[in-house]
Amino acid sequence: MYLIHHYEMERKLLAHELEDMYTQQLVMTASDYLIDASGNSDKEQLLFTGNFEKGKVVGTAENQGEKWRMEIEAESGLYHRKVQFIYEHGAGIFQWEEES
Repeated sequence: MYLIHHYEMERKLLAHELEDMYTQQLVMTASDYLIDASGNSDKEQLLFTGNFEKGKVVGTAENQGEKWRMEIEAESGLYHRKVQFIYEHGAGIFQWEEES
């Protein structure tokens, strides 16, 4: 009986770890898209939305002169992650803030 209980606990823990990993992947997907799109854009704001098998993600980028302020929200199962950061071409990402 102990082995079955132990196995079930391990399985649940792994499932939670996978969902957390999926939200991180969704954040990175939106970040990559927004960073790439901001380099070729003269728009004031960019939007990225995606509904994937494992979750959904919404990201916005706001032009602030030389810098872009980006905000991304991702959900997968019970996990929710919100990320905000500033991106400057040539300098990279800074002021990374994350909520889970």
